[in-house]
Amino acid sequence: MAQEVVKVTISDIDDAINIGFKFEHTATKLPHDFINDFFPGIDLLDFLKQIDDLLSSFATGTIYKSVNMDDSAPFIWMLSYYALDSNNENEDLIFLRTFIKHTNQLIVEHDKFSLPLRARGQGVAKKVLACSLKQYIQMGINKIKIHSALKDGGYVWAKAGFKATDKKQMATILNLAKQKLNQSQFNLVNRLFYAYYQNDQEQNAFPIEDWARLPFMEPILRGSDRHGEIDLTDPDELLNFKNYVSG
Repeated sequence: MAQEVVKVTISDIDDAINIGFKFEHTATKLPHDFINDFFPGIDLLDFLKQIDDLLSSFATGTIYKSVNMDDSAPFIWMLSYYALDSNNENEDLIFLRTFIKHTNQLIVEHDKFSLPLRARGQGVAKKVLACSLKQYIQMGINKIKIHSALKDGGYVWAKAGFKATDKKQMATILNLAKQKLNQSQFNLVNRLFYAYYQNDQEQNAFPIEDWARLPFMEPILRGSDRHGEIDLTDPDELLNFKNYVSG
């Protein structure tokens, strides 16, 4: 028997507003209808509550919580949850996600996720990813896309299994590795790069996690600027990501 698709109700929206979320939309539909019609399957209230429960205690100052919807094609809704410390960016809490419905696929963009220093190393990020992934699977999300440009993002997302999607960005990291590594270390990194791109697979996603497994690549990947993705329709990539967030 097919599992019944979760429906967002007017009461869910009211409950989300009661815990501080503001709904803004140019959509001609009411928020619950917009989600049910274009992004069915998500348990929106449960998702927002979990994000709030996991992150609120780490905020310094006022937390801004909003859901923005846009009904111009492609259909989009954005979740913004943040508290900024004007005196210390290391105390900033930022969680931004954009859900996009294209004609033939659903994509979620992990726009930014930054925890205050005191919240790091406690497994909070993985808990946030785990509750997010549960919703992505229920919704039938096809791909998760990221742009890693924060201090640790390039390494963390590589360890999480996000493939690199821009060959030029990989070549830039390779050049940096050539400057920083000894010859034997660089030869290994270089061999992995050219073994993958030998058939000029510029449109495919480079498995940068192979680099992340090399201890000497960690400082090079941290802070690297690159785009990446996980294909949730690929059983291996989905399983790897599940294992990562539950580890």
